[in-house]
Amino acid sequence: MAEFVKKTALGYKPVAGGSSDSECTHVILTLGEYAGQQREIFNAQQAAVNAKLAAGQAMHDVRLEAQDRIDAAEQEAAEKIKKLEEELAAERRESACSEG
Repeated sequence: MAEFVKKTALGYKPVAGGSSDSECTHVILTLGEYAGQQREIFNAQQAAVNAKLAAGQAMHDVRLEAQDRIDAAEQEAAEKIKKLEEELAAERRESACSEG
């Protein structure tokens, strides 16, 4: 169990109020507690790196999907424009024939 102490000229002296004691200056841990905290820190850092990588991959995937949708919309628009231009040309030919 962690021990909350204050540093004195003769070493460390336990404080009654634990970590909330205003005189507390240090925390003494067992090697096991220290190792456990180090593992937790490492695991948290790994989780942060993994989350950042996953977010980057997700952003990349979203960009690709968005570009695919844009390309499909552009293709569809181009096809509609071509069809309308063909219909307009046919109407113009028909109109020219009926006038002459």
